[in-house]
Amino acid sequence: MVRLPGRAPLWVWFGVDQALSSITNLGVVVVLANTLDVDALSDYIVLFSIHQLGLGLVRTVVGESHLARVVGRDGRSRHNRPLGAGVVVGLVVAAVGLAVSGVDPVDAVVLGASVPVVFAQDVLRYRALAGPRPWRALLSDSAWIAASAAVLAGAAASGSFGAGAAVAAWGTGALAALATLVGLGQATAPAATGAQTETGALRRDLQLAADHLLARGLTDVSLIVLGLVGAAGAVSGVKGAQVLAAPAVLLVSTWRSLVLRTFGPAGVTPVALAVVRRNRWWVAALLVVVVGPGALIPGVAERLLGDAADVGRRVVLFWLALLVARVVMLADYGALRALGRSQAILRGRLLGVLLVVPAVAVAALADSGVPVALGLTASALGQAVMYRALGRPHTSQRARSPAGRVPARSLQTSERRRD
Repeated sequence: MVRLPGRAPLWVWFGVDQALSSITNLGVVVVLANTLDVDALSDYIVLFSIHQLGLGLVRTVVGESHLARVVGRDGRSRHNRPLGAGVVVGLVVAAVGLAVSGVDPVDAVVLGASVPVVFAQDVLRYRALAGPRPWRALLSDSAWIAASAAVLAGAAASGSFGAGAAVAAWGTGALAALATLVGLGQATAPAATGAQTETGALRRDLQLAADHLLARGLTDVSLIVLGLVGAAGAVSGVKGAQVLAAPAVLLVSTWRSLVLRTFGPAGVTPVALAVVRRNRWWVAALLVVVVGPGALIPGVAERLLGDAADVGRRVVLFWLALLVARVVMLADYGALRALGRSQAILRGRLLGVLLVVPAVAVAALADSGVPVALGLTASALGQAVMYRALGRPHTSQRARSPAGRVPARSLQTSERRRD
């Protein structure tokens, strides 16, 4: 087996992998934006949002479990779950695509057929990142990029460059990425060293699924709703802002992975909590001072977004504010999640939904993505305040613990008594 020399820090593996993964999604949106008008682009974004929503559920329930060192009851990964979920979501994507007038039927079917492959690849990718050979994930994403680029280059040479080529490139890349991981033996690799067998699997899965739907999934749900009611400008504006702020989105995704990896399921140490809370301000400062201004470079929006440049540029500053709010919120969220405070997290998520729903309604009426960004920002800040307040009662418990750590099970028990 080929091994790369040395052991890079975790943040390097997460950062590079997230960058490679983001390139694949960014490339599809850029091609679509430069070959479609705003209305047609909105229809394709709805399809990809359904896919992203389903992928986020699988990633949260199965993929990120490996980062937290949690595996199935038999001590191994549950590979059949992402495949089954992928088939269901793929059928939904294809059906919606066939019903939406702006999407080519062939593109809808190809995209739907690709979803199970993407789901399986994503879970194996996270498993590789949590294991002793994280470079496998990087090779997989590199194979995705290379295969996609080859398809797009062939389409450009044949004069068929467009939305169909983007969808075909995305599906071909996903297949190449999955084949790479399987070829490297990742599908049969044992669970990550130090993983703990998880109990109460169904309850935990439902909690994590609800957590995703009420948090990161809110953006996808908002885009789907806005697209189905015909607010094409709002949909293209939000997605355009995500493209322009792609480096900042990458930074936040990497930060989330590091937070989840730092806080294990057995408990949260005072040292780890202090380090994460301190580093979030450095990450936020990096986002504001270094990464964020790149989204405002003149001419970038026109080159990346085509007809959607104007609507995307109007939203991007508000989207950067949202990302800063999420960086701040993730520190205390990660601690509560590791401590098993599912009820506390749910309260924060419900507060966030209450703030986002009226914002989406205003966005639909105004056909603008700005209200969506403002609503999501208010949601993240509100959750940050609530999670910090709900986590304070356990600070004293950590101090009284002889090992400086509060076992997750004891906290779950105390929480059930209060709730």
